[in-house]
This record gives sequence, C-alpha cells and structure tokens, in this order.
Amino acid sequence: MRRRIAYTIAAVVSIALLVAGIGVSLILRANIQHEAVRQLSLQAQAIANRVQVTNTRSFRVIRFAAALDGAKLIPLNPSTGTPLRPLPVPLAAQTFANTDFVSGFGQSGVYANVAYAAVPIHTPASASASSLTLLVLTRALPPTQKANLFLLLVILVSILAAFVVAELLTYRFAKPMLAIVDTTSDIAKGHFEVRVPESGSGIKEFAQLAASINTMAEKLSEAS
Repeated sequence: MRRRIAYTIAAVVSIALLVAGIGVSLILRANIQHEAVRQLSLQAQAIANRVQVTNTRSFRVIRFAAALDGAKLIPLNPSTGTPLRPLPVPLAAQTFANTDFVSGFGQSGVYANVAYAAVPIHTPASASASSLTLLVLTRALPPTQKANLFLLLVILVSILAAFVVAELLTYRFAKPMLAIVDTTSDIAKGHFEVRVPESGSGIKEFAQLAASINTMAEKLSEAS
C-alpha cells in the first residue's frame, strides 16, 4: 500500500511536470516566432519607406541598399498581386493572399520554420515591368533543440526527485500507521500491555492517536 501511494504521488507530480514542460516549450517557440515576425515587419516597413520614391535613379540606389539589408524585391502583377518571379525559399505564391498586396496590405508570419514579412510598394514605371513590387524579408528561426533537451533533463531530474520524496513521505506516514495497526491488532487479541510509541513520527496527529490508543489499552488492562 505504501509503495502504491508513493507511486501515485510521484505519477501525479510527473504528469504535472511533463505538462508544464510541454507548455514551456510551446510558449518558448511561440515567443521566438512572434519576436522574429515583429522584427522583420518593422524592418520591412522601414525599408519600404525608403524605397517609396518616384525617381528611377534613386530607386536603383535604394534597391541596392535594400538588397544589402537582405530584402528581396519581387515584381507583382498589378491586377492580381501574383509574384512574377520566384519568391525566397521556402516561400511560394500560395503562401500569401495575393489580393491583399493589390490593396496595399502587407503580410507576415511563419512558414516552414522561416519567419517572413512582405510589404507591397509602388515603384517607378520605368524601373520595372510592373509598377507594383513586393518587398520580402525572411529569417530562419533559431533551433530550440538545445533548450528542449535542457528542459527535458530538468524534468527527468525533477521526476526522479519526486519519486524519492514521495517514497520518503509515504514511509514517514506509513511507519507510525503500521505501528498503530499492529498495536490495535494485539490489543484486540487481548494483549493489553502493548503500547504505541508516541514519539518518533514527528506528526502531531499520529502522536495524539497513539496516546488515545495507549490510554484505551491501560483502561482495558485495569478492567481485566
């Protein structure tokens, strides 16, 4: 019984730790994705603000600067918003809602472990075959395997500690209880001289119960 209680306590703690660990891992991943998308969106908008020019020569210079920032400028079909050139890997035309680009709305998110931000901009008609261009920034998300392994190690150590603590706690509770059971069994057999140790368990309630049983045994012994 004692081991069953110990294993039950340890199992409950283990499940709680595993659920908490999975939650922490998911939250960590979500925070990494959110921060990457946020930074890319701000960077894309800042670059787009510089690229929004009407002078063809200035546009070429700023386009080169945008490339240095890691941005890609993809011409779009001005009617449908469909990219006219391949998008940065692993993005594809199906990744976006192309009609939003025609309306002037940017998009951002995570696709295949890559964060991206895309902003439509208007370019000089002579600088491109299309007056609508898509500025795209991408960033590979950092791996979280090491963090997950460390978290898993912490959970395993915590589970082991939970088993040890549960074993010690149940032993501390079970030892005085078993002594009470043995003593009451002897009293029931007529051995009124037996007594339950009132100290040693360190648990006040068990000590009070032991004192009550000992008092009962004394009165039964006197009555006999």
